[in-house]
Amino acid sequence: LGVDFKLGGIAGGEYTIAMPGKFSVYNALCTIALCGCFKADDETIRKALLQAHVRGRMERVHVSDKFSLFIDYAHNAMALESLLVSLREYRPKRIVCLFGCGGNRSRSRRFEMGEVSGRLADFTIITSDNPRFEEPMDIIADIITGIKKTDGKYIYQYFNFGEVRIIAIDDGQMDKVSTIDVTGGDETYVSEMYVKDDRLVLILNIYESSLENDTGEVYYYRVNDSEIVHVMTYDISDRENPRSLGEVTIDGSYRTSRLVDGYLYVMSTYGQPLYYLYDYDINYVEGDTTYVTDEATEKSTEDSKNNAIDNGLDGVIPKINGTPVEACDIMIPEKAKNEPFYTITSIKLTEPTKVVDTKSVMGYVDQVYASTGSLFFYSQEWNGRYDHTQIVKFSYKDGKITPEAAGSVRGYVDDSFCIDEDADGNLRVATTTWSDDGSQESSLYILDKDMKKIGSLLDIAGNEGIKSCRFMGDIGYIVTFRNTDPLFTVDLSDPANPTILSELTIPGFSESLHYWGD
Repeated sequence: LGVDFKLGGIAGGEYTIAMPGKFSVYNALCTIALCGCFKADDETIRKALLQAHVRGRMERVHVSDKFSLFIDYAHNAMALESLLVSLREYRPKRIVCLFGCGGNRSRSRRFEMGEVSGRLADFTIITSDNPRFEEPMDIIADIITGIKKTDGKYIYQYFNFGEVRIIAIDDGQMDKVSTIDVTGGDETYVSEMYVKDDRLVLILNIYESSLENDTGEVYYYRVNDSEIVHVMTYDISDRENPRSLGEVTIDGSYRTSRLVDGYLYVMSTYGQPLYYLYDYDINYVEGDTTYVTDEATEKSTEDSKNNAIDNGLDGVIPKINGTPVEACDIMIPEKAKNEPFYTITSIKLTEPTKVVDTKSVMGYVDQVYASTGSLFFYSQEWNGRYDHTQIVKFSYKDGKITPEAAGSVRGYVDDSFCIDEDADGNLRVATTTWSDDGSQESSLYILDKDMKKIGSLLDIAGNEGIKSCRFMGDIGYIVTFRNTDPLFTVDLSDPANPTILSELTIPGFSESLHYWGD
């Protein structure tokens, strides 16, 4: 297979390249231009293009006259899609795609490549490709999840304005077979979608605004903004007629979710309306008396608190399916502040209108790290002298969510790659600490299953912050930076005694680390 193309201009004429795909034509055009700069004649260029091939890039390997075999190093979804779309242009009777994904790489890449292959190939074979320190079957399971998003026959496409389209694929041709309209409220945003077997799950944020009038002794209007997460489940066994199976509503805004063993874990944040607790700088009118500024604050705060108590804290505690979270499922810090609730809600896909379990934590959550059986909420705090990170651990299984422990480490976590749970349940956390004198310190902490510190590596590089980090089994890789870019290799085989194995210093700094072989 190849491409014939015509070129105009000073190098005009007919050319043939022995490699398929439009991208091969683009590469050939660049080649022709460069050869022209070196005064190569047109006939020499034509002969060279006809013989050109790149090993591992749409490389054709002859094994039979009955089919064509190509090998390509397509390591992400974009590359794989370009490959399969190019092959589709030759209208083959069938495309069989065999591929795998390496371990200890971006997990989203597996879902994306699986979805592309399921959409564009007629048959997909999944293999193991250098799993490194991950279980090969876990990697394969992630690829299968991506393939199931297309069923190999359908594409499920959602739009933020509240519409989902189911598109059938036949021999590379696409045809819309049905549409699901999920608009509601003032604004609707589709935040997430899952497809598993004959179930399609949508996670939406729906916003509504209303003008409320307090008809008690205080006379003023306020605009009430509400945001509710809707987890909507559909039966798509008949793709042309998707059927709603019900929904679960959660007060607040959607943050993230995980689908594990038929249970969906949805994480959301809910900020309680401040007017229940504080009303600052308003004129408070009672009879013939007008209270202003501080007097208004004191008086209205007292009445607001009484109003909240009289109404059972309605509007302060997040509601799930219209019912406030039970007190036994709420975690409040010893020194509670006026902070939002971060809530985990689990739903079983076979019973999509019921909530299996709920837990709610009062406090800001910056990020969520999820391992196979644990969820870690972490957030940055400032104590007046330096910053530190608070971490709350939950276990989850079969929809049951259990608070396990909480801990803290000095410094802040730069990104999700700086936190990792090992096979024994120990949590490794790499942090950067800024002190009030403007100095910084990079450190590594190891916490056990109970979130107690069992090991640490302090001040890894003097007055330098962490720019990137990766954990790979018992080895950690940390890049710090101030003027130069040291790369530290850390031995984590003994959690109580992490040690630096080696250091490499180069100019600049690296914001991301990726594995490449062993």
